[in-house]
Amino acid sequence: MDTVTKYSLGSTLFLALLLLSNWQELIWQSAWLDGQAVVLVWGIGHVVMIGHVLMLCILATILSVRWVVTSAGLRRQQAWSYSLAVAVSWLSYALWRFGVRADIILPIGFLLNGAIVAWIYYYLQLYNILPLAKTVAVENVVEGIFFVDKEDYIVAINARAQTMLSGLPVSIGADFKATAAAWPALGEVDSRPGVQMLEAERQQPLHAGWYQLTKIPLQKSVGQPSLGRVILVKDITSQKQDQAQLIEQQNALAILTERNRLGREIHDGSGQIWNYLLLELKSLSLLMANKQTEDAAKLVERLEGILRDVHDDVRESIVSLNSGKVENHDFMTTLQEYFRWYKQAYSIDLVLDLPDKPLENFISKNIEVQLMRIIQEALTNIRKHAKASQAQISMRAEGENFVVVISDNGCSFEPATDCSIGHYGLSIMKERAEAVGGQLIIESTLVQGTKIKIIFSARGSYGETQNSTGG
Repeated sequence: MDTVTKYSLGSTLFLALLLLSNWQELIWQSAWLDGQAVVLVWGIGHVVMIGHVLMLCILATILSVRWVVTSAGLRRQQAWSYSLAVAVSWLSYALWRFGVRADIILPIGFLLNGAIVAWIYYYLQLYNILPLAKTVAVENVVEGIFFVDKEDYIVAINARAQTMLSGLPVSIGADFKATAAAWPALGEVDSRPGVQMLEAERQQPLHAGWYQLTKIPLQKSVGQPSLGRVILVKDITSQKQDQAQLIEQQNALAILTERNRLGREIHDGSGQIWNYLLLELKSLSLLMANKQTEDAAKLVERLEGILRDVHDDVRESIVSLNSGKVENHDFMTTLQEYFRWYKQAYSIDLVLDLPDKPLENFISKNIEVQLMRIIQEALTNIRKHAKASQAQISMRAEGENFVVVISDNGCSFEPATDCSIGHYGLSIMKERAEAVGGQLIIESTLVQGTKIKIIFSARGSYGETQNSTGG
């Protein structure tokens, strides 16, 4: 239809120019009355005009037939209706060529053509299904929708939006600035350029609710003038409640898991020491009973060293538990405080190599918690078993991964055997890394000491979703 209109526009303007100028003789050369009939002698312009009109009718017929063949459903009914209008034009022309007076058949043909199109358009509503569909969708979606023009007036609003925004000055014809003043979150999302989304809480007399606000500019494409914007309002109160319940369950599970891990650590560590001390004290009692004072003194000295190690382990466990609480603290601050305590407590030089960007750009809060515990466990192993004088911790981004390397210059061990039996707490470190989707790799050589590499997926797979909130 657009193609036919485009090609007919030029001929229509040319015909109007001829009729409104002195070039009318190109259409008719002369005219006279023969009784009550008007006799016209047509010129060359009339022949050209009729030929051009016939070509347009042929083009419209071809396009109509192709439309009927290539469409289906309601689109095919639209094609048939347009083809019927074209057929009426052909019928009018045929009757005129077979002698019917033009002043009779042409007006009737135009009238019949217009009546058919109007009947199909307004009664059957074949052409305006898309606007009707949009209207029905806007009125029945679960989200609230209202439209604001470029002059900041509300021009349309559905029933759902009126319900969710009850108590606010929101109605057709109302000033949107007054609505935004009553609920600042609307003004905040509206002030941002382009398509924007915001989550905001709204306090009402009987209850408080959470809503997702989305602003969409009314423009055909980016860069073109905007006629206004669409504001979508979605009630996400139940989702927020479910999310809070899920977080609470996850925290409870994390506490239970941490208790189990601590229980295993105590059982495999200091828990075994007390049994050993009990046996050694019995041996000491026998030595004292047999007057073996020299052997008893050596045993007492050995027991004093063991108790000092137990004291250090307990003290370090207390510090680790306190410094491991990074859920509500900055990870780097917590880590640096632990490093300062470790350097003061033990004669091991620590080197910390960090990336330029903040760690929250790479890893989530859940990973930070587990990473802190892994670092503490690794430093404990270095103090107790590696006999190292220096340790280094480096963190860096490698492609889509975030890599942490903990290395020392102490004695080595065999990872394939020692790690498998949980020696030096390596199995617990592996569990912590795997709990947040990470991977722990151990490299130990006689010359270069031990290197522990922990690889995490960069923020995304295990990152936390951060939503904007408004008042």
